[in-house]
Amino acid sequence: MIRKEQLRLYAITDTSWLNGASLIDVVENVLKNGATFLQLREKNASHEEIVAKAKAIKPIARKYGVPFVIDDDVHRRHLKLTLTEYISDRATQTI
Repeated sequence: MIRKEQLRLYAITDTSWLNGASLIDVVENVLKNGATFLQLREKNASHEEIVAKAKAIKPIARKYGVPFVIDDDVHRRHLKLTLTEYISDRATQTI
């Protein structure tokens, strides 16, 4: 369960704003500097791209103890599950 204090600084990814910077480096920097919640939101990414990004981001979110959710995946749009719930829900596809 997500606690109220984990929602103080909610970070949402959008690679269209990175201007050539690495998504992984930006996520690491944002979490290192105090974001308390992270959402992977990539409107124009394919399912495979979202899975790849999630695989790269998951250990960083875990390192900082920050809840991590995935949005905009056509296979799960509107479900907004946590990564752990998504893995459990989609046992045939490992993230």
